[in-house]
Amino acid sequence: MRSPQVCGLHHRPRWAKAALMTLRIVADVNEDGTTIRLIGHIQAEHIPHVRAEIAASRVPTVLDLDEVTLADVEAVRFLVAAEREGMVLHRCAPFI
Repeated sequence: MRSPQVCGLHHRPRWAKAALMTLRIVADVNEDGTTIRLIGHIQAEHIPHVRAEIAASRVPTVLDLDEVTLADVEAVRFLVAAEREGMVLHRCAPFI
């Protein structure tokens, strides 16, 4: 039987590393506004963090969803509501 490959720092199998991926929020601020990039899996537990980032950002604010790989139902509802309220969703996947 083949043993799993091990990641360097935490000695976890490589397949387990993918399971740990959640959401990364990157804000790019310039004089014209803010682009907030969401990267990875967005879940209901991340919504308060995204809202806080939006509240702290310079307007106009754009949510760049190009690197969102998975969104749960509550996250999709949040994004739909944000768009209805005037938030620009950039590079949004069809499932949202």
